[in-house]
Amino acid sequence: MNKYARAEPHSGFTHLKQIISLAGKDKKHWIYHSGIDTLYEQSGFKNVMQAKGCVFDWQCKKCGRLERVLPKQFSLDRIRGVAENIPLCDGCGKVMRPNINMRGDLDWDDRKATKQATALEEFLARDDIRKHSVTVLEIGAGPAQPLAREYAEQFLKNDKYRCCLIRINPVKERTSQFANEHATFDQLVKKNRVA
Repeated sequence: MNKYARAEPHSGFTHLKQIISLAGKDKKHWIYHSGIDTLYEQSGFKNVMQAKGCVFDWQCKKCGRLERVLPKQFSLDRIRGVAENIPLCDGCGKVMRPNINMRGDLDWDDRKATKQATALEEFLARDDIRKHSVTVLEIGAGPAQPLAREYAEQFLKNDKYRCCLIRINPVKERTSQFANEHATFDQLVKKNRVA
């Protein structure tokens, strides 16, 4: 957790803001983020969907409380192998856990993520959005963590949107996967080519 608390946004976040600004001030955007940090928020992005939750949000399984816990409140003594200052629920006094979705996590409280997802879906359903093309910038996604990649690709497969998917810095993959994408792209271009 201390690693996340010390993390600061790198220049890529500034560059992303510049890319978005090229679309014009009236163009709306959302960030779909499969990480568990707060770097987009720290960079000033307002509309962020955190698909797996956030390491700074903690949940109580006992009473259902969900709250932001400051990183300095929790620490791990690596020498003794003991956690110190474990966040306790203000509501019932029980131990809280990070509000992040670990694979197969049946105890994850998805209320915050569901609220963010609903806001994103409502944004995408707006007529002024659907009348224009949607540009999806997929940054650093790959097959090892397919959540963001699958989310980005759904726009290509959905007839509601005219979509452009741009992959920036994709995680290293097998060449055969790129070859398949190239063939699919060629088919789409041929199908939609105006005579």
